[in-house]
Amino acid sequence: MRTLDYILEKRAMTVGQLAELSALDQGRVEAITVGRWTASPRERQQIAAALDLRSDDIFWGHYMEPRVQEYRRVGFERDFQ
Repeated sequence: MRTLDYILEKRAMTVGQLAELSALDQGRVEAITVGRWTASPRERQQIAAALDLRSDDIFWGHYMEPRVQEYRRVGFERDFQ
C-alpha cells in the first residue's frame, strides 16, 4: 500500500493528469495527494480507477509530510553551566 503522491511520482504523472483521468477537480486531487483532505469513498474509486488500481492499494489516511510540519526547539527551564 502506497500513498498517492508516491504512486504519482513513480509513474511520472502530475496532479493535473490524475484530475483529468479521474474527472475530479484538480484542487481536490491536489489536497488529497498532499494529505490535506481525506478522499470520500466515491473519490477513492475514481482515483483508483484512473490509476488502474484497487482502492485498497492506496493509503488514504490523512497525513502530513515532515517538511510541512513545524518543529520547535524547547530549551531548558534553567540555565545549565
